[in-house]
Parts: sequence; structure tokens; C-alpha cells
Amino acid sequence: MILDNILDDINGLADFIMLYPWVLLIPVFFIFVRFLIYRRRRRIRQYMMRRADETLKLLRSMNAKKDGAKMFGIMRSMPPFAFEEMILTALSDKGFKIKRNGWYMGDGGLDGQFWIGKTRVLIQAKRYKNHIERLHVEDFCKLCNRYKAKGIFVHTGRTGKASRAHADDGDNIEIISGQALFNLFTGRRFVLFGEEYFQ
Repeated sequence: MILDNILDDINGLADFIMLYPWVLLIPVFFIFVRFLIYRRRRRIRQYMMRRADETLKLLRSMNAKKDGAKMFGIMRSMPPFAFEEMILTALSDKGFKIKRNGWYMGDGGLDGQFWIGKTRVLIQAKRYKNHIERLHVEDFCKLCNRYKAKGIFVHTGRTGKASRAHADDGDNIEIISGQALFNLFTGRRFVLFGEEYFQ
């Protein structure tokens, strides 16, 4: 009985398609559009990862004490997505298991994630020139609490007292800037949540 109903539905669909064959163009069109979007996103990601690799190589060839201002200028002038990729690549180089987002936008403030052992750590990346905004730190803290995860707030600006105090209030957020940022990118001793990591 059920099989007969299924066969009737298939026959009815086949008859409908025979009468209106142009209907098949609709799903084909949507599949084609999805394919174009996927291809474009893939090309953009490859470009951003290439930019991240090139910039990491450049930063690692420089001296942080002598070229610090120039290094910050390079990081601040990067495309934001390439900066995110650079953070993830640098963490991967230090032996962390990382996970990239499916796409750069619509991530709800989450720019990637990695694991320290079994502990999940969320990433937020900001290419600031001036002081970071405390509201951004607060929102990121809320995001980490919602996911019951730790987090690193990575930025190229200055960390004000209010932002630092808010991050220091709990033990689940670390702000990575200044020398710690150089250490992350240049492969030197890197301290995270009280533990030391080397490349």
C-alpha cells in the first residue's frame, strides 16, 4: 500500500515534469548559484591564508625590539580576514588543534577556535590603532560564558585599564597584545593561561 502510494507520487511528478520541463531549471539555477558562491569563498580564503603566511614569514624575519612600530604597522594594514588567518596559523604552528569558521562573516563575534588539551578556547581578533573598546571585551566575555569556553582577545591597539580590569575579573579571558602578540607571531616563548608554549 505504502509502496503503491510512493510509485503514484513518482509517476505524478514525472508527468508534471513532462508537461512543464522548465521547472527543472529552478533547482539547477540554485545549485549553480551555490556553486559560484562556494568557489568565490574558497578563492577568498586561499588568498587570505596566503597573505597570512607571507606576513608571518615577514614578521618572523624582523626584530621586535628594533622594528616593533613597523611590525604593528604591518599588522594594522592587513585585511581583517588575513589577520584572523594569521592568528590561527600561528596557534597551529605552536601545536594547538585549531578550527576555522565556515566563513568570515556572520560568526557572531567568533573568529576561530582552538583547544588546549580538552579545553575549548574562542578567538576574537581586532586590528585596533588606538585603545580597544571595553564593550568589545565585555561582549566577548559574554560569548565565552555562553559557550562555557575560555577565550583570547587578540588585538593590535592599546589595552586600557578598564578593558584590562574586565578581562582580569575572570579566569576565562586573556588579552593578547604588545609583546605577547609578537611572541605569538614570531615563534618565541608564549604564555597562555599561565602555561608556556614554544614553537
